[in-house]
Amino acid sequence: MSREKLGMPLNRVYETNREAVLQYIHSHNPVSQKDIANTVGLKQPTVSKIVRELINANIIEKKVLAEEKRSKGRPPEYLKITSKLLALAIRVARNKIISAYVDIDGNVYERTDHPLPSQRGANELINLLEKIIKNHQDEFSGQQGTLIGFGMAVPGPVNLKKGKIAKVTGRSDWSGLNLTKLENITELPFLIRHDAAAAAIGENLFGTTKGSSNNIFIAAGRGVGAGIITNGELVQGSQGYSGEFGHMSIEANGVECPCGNRGCIESYASINSLLRNLKGKLEESKSSYPFDELTFDSVVKQVKDSKEVNEAVKEAGYYLGVGIANLVNLFGPEIIVLGDEMVKLGDIWVDKVKKVIKERSLTQYCESLNIITSDLNDNFFLKGAGALAVEKFLRNSKVWLKNE
Repeated sequence: MSREKLGMPLNRVYETNREAVLQYIHSHNPVSQKDIANTVGLKQPTVSKIVRELINANIIEKKVLAEEKRSKGRPPEYLKITSKLLALAIRVARNKIISAYVDIDGNVYERTDHPLPSQRGANELINLLEKIIKNHQDEFSGQQGTLIGFGMAVPGPVNLKKGKIAKVTGRSDWSGLNLTKLENITELPFLIRHDAAAAAIGENLFGTTKGSSNNIFIAAGRGVGAGIITNGELVQGSQGYSGEFGHMSIEANGVECPCGNRGCIESYASINSLLRNLKGKLEESKSSYPFDELTFDSVVKQVKDSKEVNEAVKEAGYYLGVGIANLVNLFGPEIIVLGDEMVKLGDIWVDKVKKVIKERSLTQYCESLNIITSDLNDNFFLKGAGALAVEKFLRNSKVWLKNE
């Protein structure tokens, strides 16, 4: 990698090489120094120097594989990222805040759920987040590891230039909320993204789409969003608003959405729209409902036993599938990940979504498309929030190196 070829000063070329080495080690944990040189395309002396720096900074460590210990002679040493590098991950949902530590491999530790009553407004939300972050900073011990940064996933698009949440359906009091105050609490990197975008980064770094350069994470819950990875990079747009998939119109003169538009996917394929549609079906058929209250949890329990529930769930899956098919035709992804609460509806919903995607996507995209579901727990949002800080660290490890 030459200075002339990249048009960079020599020190920046070296930093780029170091980032490439660190990212390769993370992706192929554990790996030999020889493999790094051969694959990344660097000379052995350069790799050796970078490795020494990273070891001295406690970013990577040497490891002897168990099977190698039994062989004769000196066993070869492999390199791996130390598991003691931790990010504080925060997921802001409409009804709670979740905090946890996420390590460099995406493992979640010390998860805590903080209830968030619906009457709490924007100021109360900021105050609670500030308290949570400060408490974690104050209580973090060096014995736990090294804190490398903070990542936060929020239920609405974020203007990355201004640090503001653009709009949160169902929590209009949060729209326009300025989050930059939180960045001043710490000197460590503090990154904020829409939860669907964070989840897409998390899956790409730690999970089901690792190794894929073109994939889409669909978050279908109280709201509907998408995190789109193209050529290995998150699609963000000029302001950071990209991924507002839930507010694409699929019915020209459809239901009015709280966003002000009509016919939005979110008005047909979210939990709220599912409950509204089901309520109408029950009233029309004059059928009884076996629970005192019509809630999403009760719908999950009735999805196989009630004709009306089954129909409403399939309709929600149909509309989501139509919307996703448009994304498939636009971006040609290798993998679609279905995530968030709607996945709890099971095969009836998932199969309908998949069927419609395959029916409405162009054949050339559909033939190689893999459609999968995320874990049923909501840790993928936490992992995504943590991944924001981990990815930043992997791309900018310079600040952690000693004597630099």
